[in-house]
Amino acid sequence: MGLGFLIHGSARGRGLLRRKPSHAELCHRLQEAIFQAVPDPLQHRLLRFEAYAGGMEVAFHPAAEPLDFGFGDDGELVVSAKTSTVGPGYHAMLVELVEAIGPVAGIDWDWSDRGDGEGDESGYQESRDFGALQDEMLAWLKTVGEHILQLDRNDCNQIAISMPENYGLVTDRFAHSPLGFWDRGWFEALAVSEGERAASLAAAFFPWWNHPADAAYWRDCALVLAWTELPWTPPQNGDEQQLYELVVECFGRARKLDPSIGLPVAEIAEIRDLLSGEDRGRPPNAEGIGFRRGRRRRWFAGGWSVEVPGYFRECDDDENEGSRLFIHGGRVLRTSSYSFSTQEPETETAQDMVRKMQAEHEDPGFCETCQDDGLFGWGKEAKAEDGDHWNFQACIGKDSGGTGRICVLNASYDSPAEDRDWALQVFRSVRHQED
Repeated sequence: MGLGFLIHGSARGRGLLRRKPSHAELCHRLQEAIFQAVPDPLQHRLLRFEAYAGGMEVAFHPAAEPLDFGFGDDGELVVSAKTSTVGPGYHAMLVELVEAIGPVAGIDWDWSDRGDGEGDESGYQESRDFGALQDEMLAWLKTVGEHILQLDRNDCNQIAISMPENYGLVTDRFAHSPLGFWDRGWFEALAVSEGERAASLAAAFFPWWNHPADAAYWRDCALVLAWTELPWTPPQNGDEQQLYELVVECFGRARKLDPSIGLPVAEIAEIRDLLSGEDRGRPPNAEGIGFRRGRRRRWFAGGWSVEVPGYFRECDDDENEGSRLFIHGGRVLRTSSYSFSTQEPETETAQDMVRKMQAEHEDPGFCETCQDDGLFGWGKEAKAEDGDHWNFQACIGKDSGGTGRICVLNASYDSPAEDRDWALQVFRSVRHQED
């Protein structure tokens, strides 16, 4: 559910032979045209291009689903975007940008509805009525709010609106979006509001409400990055350094355009302190803007997931193919999984295998078991062979549909007294979801 557009484009041939460009050539033309159409160097730093087999995606805003340039079965260019995740300003900018890059890239656009809902469903491309576009976005938000308020109060928490797929925030708050947390009362107020009051609420919710980009746009760009991407620990590499600097510069642009605009002064000061690079292993402050200060559910191979602090860095394990690492300071979590058929006679089930491991390791030492949601797990703490750290190694088994599934965890840390509770929390948070 959402607003957006879907259009078709035909590439014009170039040269004496009027040769049509290949898909790769056309995507290159489009990328160059987009850079020409977005001259602001700071906006360039928000752009993200990602090529895929047969097309290209372009993200213009940290809260946006990307603008997709794909190709139909007949080779015709198909361009689509969902814009209600960001707001009417984003929608208007994309419509005008797509129109502008057409002549530069040698593309003729078809905005008509061919019978399957093509074109600009908001009507903005034809009417250029930005007020009407804002009304459309407000109506969409009200519909979302009404749906949320109809949910069972007992089951209504952790509602994610316009968030990245599998972001996995673990929270007891009512709802969250790229601009922070929202309580039930906010949606109740939205439901009964009209006119300027309703528009004011929508402007607070959408990261890009006005057009063209104004001070609120730059402030909200920074806030989206601060809420969803910043780990709130000292930057560990050049990419994180640039991300923090980008947030500061977006706040700075907002202040330059409107000296009276409200900005999160405490968080800006915190970012400047983090950029000093001191004490890289410290966890972030628990309070303040930033979802990654708390816990997130992270998914890895085989349909398994665990809860880890949001500020942990996630990467592939170069030493073990298929393994995933989550790292912060002296704490390292390594995750992997495998599956096998249990349909043959006398084949051990996954849970039998875990129980067998448990029985074979009854030597002294700290052990832990968990049993929940069709899972059985066992883990044991032991000092590493090099004597420099401790490991809590665990296996969790699940059997369903003739398939046994094993999740393997290894939590490495410096001190049982300080780190064991973290390892156990991760162990007890393991869940499995069928494909």
